[in-house]
Amino acid sequence: MFAFLFILLSLFMSLAGQSEKYELECPDLLHIKYVDGGALLTSQDTLKIKQYPVNATQSYIADIHSGSLFLNLTPGSYIKASRDKNSIHLEVMNEEGKNQYHILLDAGHGGHDPGAMSQQGYLEKDITLQFIGLLSKHLKRPDIKVSHIRESDVTIDKYTRLEKNILTHPDLFVSIHADAYTNTNTRGLGVFLLDEKSLPSRQTQKIIQQYDLDKASFTTKSRDIAKTALNFLSKKTLLHAKDPKYASLVVLRAPHIPSMLIEIGFLSNPLEAENLNDTAYLDKLAKSLASALLRHIDIV
Repeated sequence: MFAFLFILLSLFMSLAGQSEKYELECPDLLHIKYVDGGALLTSQDTLKIKQYPVNATQSYIADIHSGSLFLNLTPGSYIKASRDKNSIHLEVMNEEGKNQYHILLDAGHGGHDPGAMSQQGYLEKDITLQFIGLLSKHLKRPDIKVSHIRESDVTIDKYTRLEKNILTHPDLFVSIHADAYTNTNTRGLGVFLLDEKSLPSRQTQKIIQQYDLDKASFTTKSRDIAKTALNFLSKKTLLHAKDPKYASLVVLRAPHIPSMLIEIGFLSNPLEAENLNDTAYLDKLAKSLASALLRHIDIV
């Protein structure tokens, strides 16, 4: 009796530990969009199912057409996708923290460092912290893990932020700021990437050497994500520049992590400063930015 129960328990544990795998034939790009009840997979090409999972409990195909497929998922489940030539492998996961796409958000300034200040007295450090909270809410999905450099009004210098990024090792690092300029008419959202032609400071070099990081650069991936985001945001909000700008920024110096810094607006512009101090406006902007970032993640 006990032997039978042990075998049954072992079989259950082995099945529980297995992920559910689908294989699709899809020569073109596959877009994944999470909706209530599951995930909608669409492509310009015909989708053909080459392999179904055995003993599926977390998912099932609810609907399929030539270029779309609806995969019903149990609560907490998400998809890990990978491509091999014309085949796409989908793996349905249901273990928190495992194979999730990890985004590390950095609320600029804080504590004794207020950042920019508007004529009305609005502080960059407060706006970036509030925006990070709203952005996290709109990024919340079972396949996404979001963490933060700071979650309160504390002082963290740029080198500590870089080190936290390195130690956390996310799939994407996004630093949020609000800009200021002498011309008060200047306004709009902008994205900055690392200028790799610029030389890092001695302290930055020391940090990178300390962790023995390889010299692989993710500048191209950062640029691809930034361009995808800007293209989407151009239809949702005013942009300061339609293309990414490049600067020598310490927080973007982790060579193995796609990183970008986003200026969500100009506090030096009176109208935009009022918008950045308005929760409803920030929430709408955060929702658009979340959608822009997820557009890149959801393409295989």
